[in-house]
Amino acid sequence: MGMTRLIARGAAVWGAAILGEALYAVLYPVPDIQEYDASTVAGDQSLPPLRIVAVGDSTLTGAALDDPHDIWIRQLARRLADRFFVTVDSYAVGGATSREVRRSQLDSAIHAAGDLTFVSVGANDALKGVPINTYAANLDAIVRALTAAGTTVVVSGVGDLGTIPRLLTPLDTLIGRRGKRFDQVAAEVAARHRATKVDMWGLTAEKFRTMEGIFSVDRFHPTRLGHSIWADAAEITVEPLLSRFA
Repeated sequence: MGMTRLIARGAAVWGAAILGEALYAVLYPVPDIQEYDASTVAGDQSLPPLRIVAVGDSTLTGAALDDPHDIWIRQLARRLADRFFVTVDSYAVGGATSREVRRSQLDSAIHAAGDLTFVSVGANDALKGVPINTYAANLDAIVRALTAAGTTVVVSGVGDLGTIPRLLTPLDTLIGRRGKRFDQVAAEVAARHRATKVDMWGLTAEKFRTMEGIFSVDRFHPTRLGHSIWADAAEITVEPLLSRFA
C-alpha cells in the first residue's frame, strides 16, 4: 500500500473514531429533561407591537431548564417589554438540524410573518457529522426564504462547542474548531443575504469557557446562566435594529 493511501486510510479511521466519540457524547443517555415551547407574550398592548419568530433546536426549547421563562428568547422579550408589546412564536424542536428546520419549521415561520426572525441552528449539524457544505446549503435556503418574506433575520450561529463538559480531550478541541468553522459559515450566509449575525464567539465563548454554573446536570445543555449570556448577546445584536419597529 502506498504511503498516500496509508495516510488517507489512517485519517479516515481517526475521523471515524472522533465522530463516534462525538455521537456518543450527544446520544449517551441523560436524566429525563423537560423541553418547552419558548412562545410567549411580554409588555403592555398599548406599546408598539414587535413580533419575534424563532426556528431552531434545543437552544430555543430550554432543555434541562427548570422554568421556561429562563429560555434566552423569553429573557430577551422581557427586556424589550418596556418599549414594545412583544409576541414570540417559536417553532423550534430539540435536536433539530438545519435540514429539519428547513423541512419542518421554515414554512410556519414564513406564515407567522415576524418582524424579527431568529434562526438558531447548527450545533447539532456540527456534532452529528453533517458535512459543512450541507449545513451551508440548508442555512442559505432558510435565510434566503425568510429574507424574501420580508422579515428581519437574525442568525445565531454556533458558539464554542468545545466547552461542552461531555466532550473529552482531544475531542473538545476538535469539536470546538469544527463549531467555529460552522459559525463562520453562518456569518457568510448572513452577509450574503444582508441578515444580522450574532457574534457568538466574541460575546459568549469566553464566558462559557471560564464561568462556573454554565451547564446543567446533563453536562450538555446550558443553565439559566448560560441562557442569560445568550440573551445578552441577542440583546446587543438586535438593539440597532429596533428603531425600525418603534
